[in-house]
Amino acid sequence: MAKLAQRIYEDLVGRRGSSHDTAKHWKTWTERFEAVCGTKERYDRTDIIRFLAWEREQGFSESTIKVHLRPLHLLAQIQGWDFPKMTFRKIKASEITRTIFTKDQVVSLIQMGRRILEPNELSWLALATTYGLRREELGKPEPPEIIDGQVTIHTVKGGPQTT
Repeated sequence: MAKLAQRIYEDLVGRRGSSHDTAKHWKTWTERFEAVCGTKERYDRTDIIRFLAWEREQGFSESTIKVHLRPLHLLAQIQGWDFPKMTFRKIKASEITRTIFTKDQVVSLIQMGRRILEPNELSWLALATTYGLRREELGKPEPPEIIDGQVTIHTVKGGPQTT
């Protein structure tokens, strides 16, 4: 079972120049795929669907499942079989769940953060918990601008938002 996953790892690190962490992650998902579908010379659409069903049973979201399919695309290239076209249903905005913190929860998180975070990190925590920033916005090279009590955040979708 690990032989195929090891080939994925070696291909990523050796030929494609990926990091060891990425290669380990892909190796892990290849091993899980093999555990669900068995070790074969060639896989087909039914194997991929079986793996997708298993991932859905585990409670993974559609976007996470798409990420987990990337190692299988590489597996298909290495073994020389065609990866089947997979269509995923469009996720409605109403189906996306985000944690909504109460005012007391935000205050509690920030107070706890004061004990363990640097001041710069604490400001990011405050912005994330108060405005619901996603990691894409937090990872932007431009920091939020704070002018006259207004915070301008450069969002991924829609440009700057002032609150």
